Amino acid sequence: FWNSVNDMNDEADWGHSNLMHFPAHDEASLHKAMQQCIMKVANAHQHDSANIAEPSPYIKHWAHRHQLALRNKNATTSTPNLSCKLAETEILICDGCIKPISLLDELFYECNSCNFFLHRSCSQFPEEFEHHLAGKLGREFGREDHELDGLKCQACGLSGNGIFMTNKTASLDICCASLPRMIKHEAHRHPLSQLKNPDDFFCKACLDQPETNEETIMYGCERCKFYLHIGCVIKPRLMNHRWDPHPLYLILSPKNVADHPHEFECELCSTQINPVAWFYHCSVCDL
Repeated sequence: FWNSVNDMNDEADWGHSNLMHFPAHDEASLHKAMQQCIMKVANAHQHDSANIAEPSPYIKHWAHRHQLALRNKNATTSTPNLSCKLAETEILICDGCIKPISLLDELFYECNSCNFFLHRSCSQFPEEFEHHLAGKLGREFGREDHELDGLKCQACGLSGNGIFMTNKTASLDICCASLPRMIKHEAHRHPLSQLKNPDDFFCKACLDQPETNEETIMYGCERCKFYLHIGCVIKPRLMNHRWDPHPLYLILSPKNVADHPHEFECELCSTQINPVAWFYHCSVCDL
């Protein structure tokens, strides 16, 4: 994600090798990068420096009523609750960021009594912090406080029942709250900065505009009037779908699809795709 200068072929990229680069290669890479962002915020607000290097075997977290125990999915022993959960789905979902917990060697916390899991990084996320655009934010748990519809993130636009950081005018899930102020995206030659409601905003990826009364945080280059929804920024380069046996690739321009003799049509809703917008495409099936 943090590319070296040698990986860059545009003179405008020089000096920005330390920025987070998008799109992520795939969903696993995206989740890993998000966890790095969350951990960076957590470490910046961590008062116990010893806990950064050596996690506590047991913690009490504000979002759950029971004590949580540190686990590793590759450990030889596990609780009956965890063994049952893995046998059923092979997937654990973090109740903080609502993203999968890695099947490899990721540390996480588990409640022995409930199906409640937290990435180690999510467990350490601060209960309040200052966001450069949204101001001072405090923690809120969508599952408890908004059980039916969850909370909506004003950055990515998705609703969820995980951990959010909110105040009277802002609501951000912890993934979006942790994203860096400036990034580099393959779709534009200049770095993109986080902005709040620019007057002439419309997203170059999905071609949508926000509602006039809606507070929105996005990434943009004001010099070029190039803007992207955060939800579009975090779309991975490659993704899998149950309807296609092959990986689907993110198409930023129809020029990236060679020898395509007909218009693009969505296989899900059967409507024509505007080729100016980003979309996913299978080069094998030409779908």
